Amino acid sequence: MSVKCTSDLNIDSELIIVKEHVRDREEILAKLAGLLYHKGYVKESFLSAVLKREQEFPTGLQTRITGVAIPHTDSEHVVRPALAVATLASPVQFHSMELPEKRIPVEIVLMLAIKKAEAQLDVLKRVMGILNNEKLLRFLLSASKPDQLATTLADIF
Repeated sequence: MSVKCTSDLNIDSELIIVKEHVRDREEILAKLAGLLYHKGYVKESFLSAVLKREQEFPTGLQTRITGVAIPHTDSEHVVRPALAVATLASPVQFHSMELPEKRIPVEIVLMLAIKKAEAQLDVLKRVMGILNNEKLLRFLLSASKPDQLATTLADIF
């Protein structure tokens, strides 16, 4: 299922993985970037750009419910805008966006592939709405099928 949303982000259930088992943040970033690349949303350079940006500007955030990471990079690495999502079976450590020396156990990863710089603010506002919605975060963590997440996220974006 693929949906184009009002924010121009493509929400595709094939870009969503649930209850994923990974060793570390690099593995989940590689998996999500790989999904985006194989579906034609990003360039081959996307993963290395995300990893580099993550080192310089970490994306982990602690919500009241769980840790969330919002990895992304410059639009030059994006072909078409999309959102790739992972919920994790066990948390992995990301560095905090607010205090880079602090580590946050992350269970939800929202990887943004934004093509137009002017769309970034709108997308980030919608992401912040997710982070502030405890009920929605609990739903994301409990969902067992990518289609469930795709439908819910399409309503937000």
